[in-house]
Amino acid sequence: MYRLSADRVSYQRIGDEGVLLDLENSTYFSVSPVAAVLLDQIVAGNGSLDHLVGIVTGRFAVDPETAKADADELVQDLLRRGFLVASSDS
Repeated sequence: MYRLSADRVSYQRIGDEGVLLDLENSTYFSVSPVAAVLLDQIVAGNGSLDHLVGIVTGRFAVDPETAKADADELVQDLLRRGFLVASSDS
């Protein structure tokens, strides 16, 4: 499970897209509609990789392997930036 690091980043949904604000340096990041759907799930407490893959394959025309690779790439990027943290919640 993953969750947003509330002291490091703020997330806001704007239409089909989303915006992340890096609270350390006031940098905004625009995210794609797919990434916004994934971030919505993470914010709602549904941040397991398997759940995220299921959401992507259910809402977008993408095969499970591609969805897993894309979701994992987003998660890894957000972890590297310090925007996500691993949660012990199951």
